[in-house]
Amino acid sequence: VVGCCLTSCDKDFSTWKNLNTNWLEDNQQSNHTTLNVTGTGLQYEVFHTGYGAVPKLGSLVCVTYTGWMVDKTIIDSGSSVWMAVENVIPGWQEALGKMKQGSHWKIYVPYTLGYGTDGTETTIGTYKIPPYSTLIFDIELVDVINY
Repeated sequence: VVGCCLTSCDKDFSTWKNLNTNWLEDNQQSNHTTLNVTGTGLQYEVFHTGYGAVPKLGSLVCVTYTGWMVDKTIIDSGSSVWMAVENVIPGWQEALGKMKQGSHWKIYVPYTLGYGTDGTETTIGTYKIPPYSTLIFDIELVDVINY
C-alpha cells in the first residue's frame, strides 16, 4: 500500500514526510515520561541497561533487532548479527554510542538520521524505505568488540 501510493500518487513524498514528522511529534508527547530525546532528534526508550562496553565508531557489534516504519511495515530484522558501527545509519551510530553491552532499547530514528530524502529506491522504481521515513528499531546489544 505504501509503495503504490508513494510511487504513483505523491512523487514529492510531502504527504509521507508530514505523516512521519507528525508521528515523531506525537510519539514524543505521548511517551514523554519514558522517552529520551537527543539534540539531533533521536528518540529512545531504555528497557534494560547493560553493564558491558560502549561501542565506538570503529567497533564491531553483535545485535538482535527488528526495524519497521510508522505504518508498521517491517523493514529488517536479525538475530545475533555482527556489523561495523561505522557502516550503519547515523541514528544507529548515535544510539549504539550511548548503549552498554547487554542493553535493550527501542529507538525512533527521524529521516535525517536514517535514509534521508532519498530513501532506498529499487531498480524498478519502488522503495523498500521511502524518502522521509521515520524508522523504529528494537535493538539488543549482545556483544561489543572495541578496537
